[in-house]
Amino acid sequence: MCKQEKPILLASYGGGHVNTLIPVYKTLKARGKDVLFLALTTAQERVRAEGIEFLSISAFVDKQDTDALAWGRALVSEITTRPGVGLSDSIAYMGLSYRELVHELGEAEAAIRFSREGRQCFLPIGLARRILNRVDPSYLVTTSSPRMEKALQITASEQGLRSTSILDCYDEAEMVDRSAKQGYATQIIAPFEAVGKRLIELGRNSKEVLVAGNPAFDYLADPELETKAATIRRELGWTERHIILWVKSNAPYLAQAELEIENRLFERFGNRDHVGIIVRAHPNASEEIKLPPFSRSVRLSDNSTPIGPTLAASDTVCCIMSTVGIEANLLNKNVIQVNAHWSVRNMPLPDLGIGEWANDLIELEALLSSHIQKKKPYVISDFKTSTEKICDAIILDSEKG
Repeated sequence: MCKQEKPILLASYGGGHVNTLIPVYKTLKARGKDVLFLALTTAQERVRAEGIEFLSISAFVDKQDTDALAWGRALVSEITTRPGVGLSDSIAYMGLSYRELVHELGEAEAAIRFSREGRQCFLPIGLARRILNRVDPSYLVTTSSPRMEKALQITASEQGLRSTSILDCYDEAEMVDRSAKQGYATQIIAPFEAVGKRLIELGRNSKEVLVAGNPAFDYLADPELETKAATIRRELGWTERHIILWVKSNAPYLAQAELEIENRLFERFGNRDHVGIIVRAHPNASEEIKLPPFSRSVRLSDNSTPIGPTLAASDTVCCIMSTVGIEANLLNKNVIQVNAHWSVRNMPLPDLGIGEWANDLIELEALLSSHIQKKKPYVISDFKTSTEKICDAIILDSEKG
């Protein structure tokens, strides 16, 4: 009888992270690999929509976890849960993570830390050990998120389990905290050269870094993308207009700056007959965006649908901090990053050769006026090799164990 092959475990949160791993999951499955997907929070909605069976945190709850679940219920009642995330899973994740915090710091200090930092203070190593011990994978693949994914990678290293961490963008803080450290995953996938170079500068062994793109961006090679973009422009009645795509983050600390920027966009460009503005909220955003009644050239993009066609239909992309700026650059769009908060240093697109800085609203308006005068052509590039290259690297690294 043949020995049963252990599964490869993939784990990620939602947003761009799960979109990075879904193509990897499908390709590994197509190659005959046994693959399991641990879907964290909003990742569940996406993998469910793709018809992928998945594991959830609630599947790892034990009978002796009654105290943790009690904490979880109390914490969940105080926060806004994300759409598409089951209540039982939210209770399990919050409760098990919080119990570890209590064991580490004591009840009083844990309460203070959580009130100050929220779920950002979690690093559930004990839960990660429980998951890896029960799944007993042959290999681990995550993206670069903190908390659960970080805990899984640390635990994999403790257990001698080989693993890959896939970075979806340039994030200086993330690299310093995790990816650039020796022993954090046996292989790091960088989306482009600037990330790979920075990882090595920060001390990562060059033999453990592979620049292979981002599977979440492979959709940009869709031959139908140009047709879908033309349909959007036609349906909006903006075939000949210069379309500005304003991409929002989901970071509370950027909310005020983003509000000021969009108000300036609406005021200066919202009533021009030769300009159109599309506002795109972050996929995890829950608050409704209120468009100004006086701006006839402003539309809201449905953030529950893929951004690709809307991105392709646009001419200039503006953001404070978003990986959409990277995607826009791959499609040869104008990119403007507004230098409106210290956090942009974690992903300084213009410093990486992507787009231009607008250091204030006056510069933003001037750059946009310049772009409106001169359109850049829409170009489809070749991104077909990213997922295949990453899967090749995962299989090769797993065989080293």
